Amino acid sequence: MKLKSLLTLLLITLSTSAFCTIWTINTLGFTYNPATTNILFGDTVVFTIAGSHDAREVSSTTWTANGNTALPGGFQTAFGGGMVLPAQLAVGTHYFVCTPHASLGMKGTIVVSPCPTPVQPGLITGNSAICSGTSNTYSISPVAGATSYTWTLPGGWSGTSSTTSITTTSSATSGNISVTANVTCGSSSAQTLAVTVASIPPTPAPITGNTTICASSSNTYSVVSIPTATSYTWTYPVGWTGASTTNSFSTMCGSLSGNITVTANNSCGSSPLRILAITVVNGTPNTPSIVNGNSDICALTVNSYNVVSVPGATSYLWSLPLGWTGNSTTNTISTTASITSGNVLISSVNVCGSSAPQTLTINVANGVLSQPAAINGNAGI
Repeated sequence: MKLKSLLTLLLITLSTSAFCTIWTINTLGFTYNPATTNILFGDTVVFTIAGSHDAREVSSTTWTANGNTALPGGFQTAFGGGMVLPAQLAVGTHYFVCTPHASLGMKGTIVVSPCPTPVQPGLITGNSAICSGTSNTYSISPVAGATSYTWTLPGGWSGTSSTTSITTTSSATSGNISVTANVTCGSSSAQTLAVTVASIPPTPAPITGNTTICASSSNTYSVVSIPTATSYTWTYPVGWTGASTTNSFSTMCGSLSGNITVTANNSCGSSPLRILAITVVNGTPNTPSIVNGNSDICALTVNSYNVVSVPGATSYLWSLPLGWTGNSTTNTISTTASITSGNVLISSVNVCGSSAPQTLTINVANGVLSQPAAINGNAGI
């Protein structure tokens, strides 16, 4: 039963401290063998002794005087032996005696030395500028004496390793990759590599610029600059010319309508397209048809004039005789005449310019006509 309990404790210790050293102390008569055991911090000591002996930790003063007063907090085995775990063996000298035979000088010591920790690992090799969601491998050279390695990654990253190399999948979070070299009783200082994570740029903001333009005209289009973009790719309708890798694009348009598109790019790829539909106008609109409205009017009266809408015209330009009032950019105008006769003119307008004007001549009458002269003819007939 005693052997079974000892083996159970031994297995528990091995499972929790896989790389520690286990030291055995036994007895020869009324002496411990060895009398002095030198171990490293983190090691385990097993007493395999006769059933009439135990091992009790005492102070150095008690030990020197061959006493058996227990040291508060010290270790104590059962008769026949037992295990002293690393948690009970701090760095320094531990004095122990056989409780019933201390007066006979049955005693020993366990000297615990600090565990030598490994040196800091060398530089971490691997990409320090990467894209979100990509797989990357980082590694270090082996560290003398190290039995394992501990890697830590930025938030949201995945990957595990206890060797000199780790393969990771990055999140969108930048941060530090670090690694320590480990032995049973401690770890080295960490070696660190700062890693910057980039993502594909977002879709550019809406494109600014004219959406209705005249054929063969020069126009500029732009988007708001994106901090993570290193370049931009512009496309345009067939027959257009121009080139740019910035957030602004100047072009000489052709005769065809179509779409202007732009993507923002960096080392991780290109954003979704931003699209702007462009209508190209080829030439000025036709001259309006006849002007409808009164051509013989009285001074200071209000009169309206209009023309039939012209296909392709975006506005109209009216011109009135001297002193007249009225204003319009549509195909209809309301006017107040002055005392001056003259011409009402109208041109149709688009982005390419104005048509030739259409004219209506206006005669303005000023006041009521005077009484006719005396009627000539026989008064008696």
